[in-house]
Amino acid sequence: MVSGALPPSGALLPLGGSTASGDLMASGGLMTSGDPTQEVPVSRATTLIGRADETATLLTAAQRADGRLAVALVSGDPGEGKTALTEHVRELLAAQGWRAAWGRCPESGGAPAGWPWTQMLRTLAASSPPDEETARVLAPLLADSYVPVGDQAAAKLMLHQAVVGYLAAATAETPWLLVLDDVHRADEETLALLCHLATDRDATGRVLLVVTYRHNEVGDLLADALARLARVGPDRIELTGLAPEAVADLVRGAVSAPIDEDTVRAIVDRTAGNPFYVLETARVLAAEGAHAAVSEVPVGVRDVIRRHLTGLPTAAQEVLKQACVLGRDIDVDVLLAQGGTDEDTVLDAVESALLTGLLVEPDAGQLRFTHALVRDTLYEDLSQLRRARMHARTAEAIEAIRPRDVSALAHHYLASASRATAAKATHYARLAALDAEIHFAYREAAQLWRGAIVAFERSGATDDAARKELEAGVERSLAQSGDHSQG
Repeated sequence: MVSGALPPSGALLPLGGSTASGDLMASGGLMTSGDPTQEVPVSRATTLIGRADETATLLTAAQRADGRLAVALVSGDPGEGKTALTEHVRELLAAQGWRAAWGRCPESGGAPAGWPWTQMLRTLAASSPPDEETARVLAPLLADSYVPVGDQAAAKLMLHQAVVGYLAAATAETPWLLVLDDVHRADEETLALLCHLATDRDATGRVLLVVTYRHNEVGDLLADALARLARVGPDRIELTGLAPEAVADLVRGAVSAPIDEDTVRAIVDRTAGNPFYVLETARVLAAEGAHAAVSEVPVGVRDVIRRHLTGLPTAAQEVLKQACVLGRDIDVDVLLAQGGTDEDTVLDAVESALLTGLLVEPDAGQLRFTHALVRDTLYEDLSQLRRARMHARTAEAIEAIRPRDVSALAHHYLASASRATAAKATHYARLAALDAEIHFAYREAAQLWRGAIVAFERSGATDDAARKELEAGVERSLAQSGDHSQG
C-alpha cells in the first residue's frame, strides 16, 4: 500500500462506524447500549458480499489496461459500496503487483482546482519522480506554489498533455489503479483533465482509472463529462441494493448471535438492500436487540446517525458540530484553533467519536468522518445562524494557521454571510477567483467573483473601481469558460 494513497483500514469498520465502504466488514468488537445484558458479540469478516459480478467487471477492465488506459465508471446512491468495491479490487490487484492512488473530490468548497489529480500524481511522483522538464509543466498540480506565465489556454493544454506523457512513463513497468472518487463534486478542471486523459489517443501505459459518483447528483459539468467519456466506451457499473440473500449474509456475518428469519426479512424490507443501511441496522441489532432494529429504527439513515450521536457526551456532540463545518476531512489544528473549547475537551470528544466509529484517523493530525452522511447530518441540523457563525470562526482559525489557503478562506468567509466579515469575504473570494482562473477553472472563478460582489455589497463599501474589477472578473471568467448564459 502506498502511504497516503489509499483509504485507511479504519474506513472499513462499518460496525465500529459506518462508511461508504458499506459492503466490507472488518474488525469489530462489542456493541453496547448502556445495558451490558443486551450486548451482542460482533464477528469478524473480511469478504465483500454480493458484488461478484461487479468485481469481475473491474478485474477484466484491468486486464485490458496493458499499454492502453482503461476507464470504468462506478455509480450508485450513498452507501451502496462504491468505495468498498474499489478497495476490494485494489486488494486483488495488489496481489498481482499493481499499485494504487486515490484522488477524492472534497465534500465542501475550499480545495484548489484539480485537487484529486494533485493527490494521485503526488502519490505516483513519490514512486516514480518526473524528470525536471515534466515536473516544471506539472507544477500547477505538483508544486506547493505556482506562478503562471504566458498564455493560460496553451499552458492548460501543455499540462494535460504532460499528465498523459507522465502516466505513460510512470506506469510502463508497474501497473497502477487510479481511483477518482466522488466526481459528482468535481470541479471544472478535475473533469477537464479526466476527459482529456480518457479520450487522448496517445494515452498509453498500464492504468485502470476507476471513476465513482452518485448517479442522483449529476450536475451539468459531470453530465457533459460523462457524455465525452461515452465515446471511449468505458465499463459502467451501477450499484443498487443487495439481493435479499446477500443482505442476510451481511447481517449474519455482522452479528454472531443467532438471528431469526423474520428479523432478516424485516431488515431487507426496511433497508432496500443498501449496504450502509443494512450495517447501520446491524449496529442497532447488536446493541439493542431485534425489536429495536426492526421497529424503532427509522427508515432514513439520518435518523440512525442521530441515534449514534445522542450516545456521545454532550461536549463531544458539540465538538463534532464544530468539526462538520470543516467538511468531511478535518485538520485537527484548525479544529483546536476554532476557539470556544479547550484542547482536552476537543481531544476527549475526538477519542469518543473514534471509539464509536464516527471518525477515523487517516493520518497524523487528520481526521475524517467515516461517511459523508455523518457529516451531512450534523451540518444540516445546524441552524443557519449558528452555521454562519461557525464558518466565521473556522475562517479565522485557517487565517491564523494557513494564511495562504485562499480557497478555504474564501469558502468559509463567504459562508459566514455577515457584515462583520464581508470585507474579508470580498478579499479572499477575489484571490481565490484569480487562483481558479490560473488553474483554468473558469466557472468556479465566476462563482467566486459573484460571491465577492455579494460580500462587497454586504460590506457597504462604495469603491466603484473595486466593484468594476469584480464585475469584470465575472465577465472574463464566463468568456473563458464559453458560458455566456450566466453573464
